[in-house]
Amino acid sequence: MFCSSGHQADGQYSGFVLYQPGMHPWLSWIRWLNPIYYSIEAVLSNELEGILFQCVPRQLAPFGPGYAGGPAGCAITGAEPGTTFVTGTAYLESALGFSTSHIWRNFGIVVAWWIAYVVLGCIAIENVPAAGSGKGVTLFKISTELDAEESHAKPPVVEQAASGITSKAGT
Repeated sequence: MFCSSGHQADGQYSGFVLYQPGMHPWLSWIRWLNPIYYSIEAVLSNELEGILFQCVPRQLAPFGPGYAGGPAGCAITGAEPGTTFVTGTAYLESALGFSTSHIWRNFGIVVAWWIAYVVLGCIAIENVPAAGSGKGVTLFKISTELDAEESHAKPPVVEQAASGITSKAGT
């Protein structure tokens, strides 16, 4: 998604999170249409808040055979000059533009997106007809006294011509 230097590789407009600091200002509004953006900002901000990342020798500047033991600084986005560590909060703010103060705001936005999807789904289910269905209505005949008497009558005797056996249907 992003390199250790804080710059995204080739796809600036792809992935779960659109890399905001590298976006053109006239296209940066796209990230607000993605509910996953809010989820990932909330989760990463919550998980990386208060974490301290130590830089390994290859992430220190200057680095090389002649620089061992000398003063060095961490070359990761968000690190303060002259330090050999970076905090998770500083990294998120400088690399992705995320803020820990947005955690509950983003949670509320994700819940609002969910409610909107449920409401739109309910509206679609009620208004979009299923394939092959129509607006037909099943009507039932109102029974009369005569119909009720006929339904309680015994079934007729059926004769079978081939075997000569007579039987009563339904017994």
